[in-house]
Amino acid sequence: MITTKEKFPRINKMADFFENTAAGIAGMPKVAYWGGEENFRGNRVCIDFYKEHCRQRGIFDNHFFSSIPFILEEECRLGASILSYLLNKGGGHIYTLGTAEATMARTIGKLGSGDIKTFSCTPTASNLISFNRLGIPQNSFLHIAPYCEIEISDIRKYIPAFSGFDIIVEDTTFQMYSSHRTIQIDFVKKKLKSDGIFCFIEKFNCDDPEEYLSREINKDRNFKARYFDETSIVEKRRDVLETMGNGQVTINEFEKCLMNHFQYAAIIWNSTNFYSIVASNSKVNLLELIAGMPDAFITREFCYLVKLPIPLYGIPEIEIPRLEREERYVV
Repeated sequence: MITTKEKFPRINKMADFFENTAAGIAGMPKVAYWGGEENFRGNRVCIDFYKEHCRQRGIFDNHFFSSIPFILEEECRLGASILSYLLNKGGGHIYTLGTAEATMARTIGKLGSGDIKTFSCTPTASNLISFNRLGIPQNSFLHIAPYCEIEISDIRKYIPAFSGFDIIVEDTTFQMYSSHRTIQIDFVKKKLKSDGIFCFIEKFNCDDPEEYLSREINKDRNFKARYFDETSIVEKRRDVLETMGNGQVTINEFEKCLMNHFQYAAIIWNSTNFYSIVASNSKVNLLELIAGMPDAFITREFCYLVKLPIPLYGIPEIEIPRLEREERYVV
């Protein structure tokens, strides 16, 4: 257990924000972003996942998906790819930490038809309302506690035969606690199988502060302003984002920490200052997951990487699977 938890903003200074937003009494957009089937460019696997995801969607999701350009589409792309990957292996276990009402996990559990069990955690009790909105899920479990308190004994209360997760997804969680990525990754990685895959969705600092600010302005003016009024955007920037900024790291800093834990890593998505990174000690498994992913569903204005996916380290460029299409983004 990480013993300095009392210092973490997510479970003290920002606790009320997340509780009120999960309950739907604050932080709600004037109109919520729901995307649409057309954004998946005819990919039936992602469209089917998206439809069930919409059905499973929770209250906090309205805030989250309306705040970050096309992270809804990325969650569905990643979730559909994880689902296919695990079903091809005959099933497995997935852990999503700090993912509010665990909509992606519940969707994977539902579509996995019993072959996949999902475990999620959140320190926000109100998320349990959305989690159980359609009835208590048969294949997905939500534990009310911060990730830094989760021990293997907690997981075995829900999954008695648990011996390690095949995939772990950290979704904008570590940055809410601290910038100590080596300690954070080490704590969570103990629950991952030796050949498992760790997926990170995080907001990163830029080496150039002006570049970081430029991307923030782009996100707020050209996406977020469609769904939130200006007062809400300013208040969140003051009350939450400035605090969260203290827990962010740069890509280079993250890479150095990650290399202490995994031999291979790749960047699979970018939206303004947000990135998705996958890492593993099994190159075979990592490349298999990446190979099953369609191209990122995001417009050019928010994606600052021309080519995706790209190796972060450990994997030669030539080994990264890519679909050969001239147009890589939704327009």
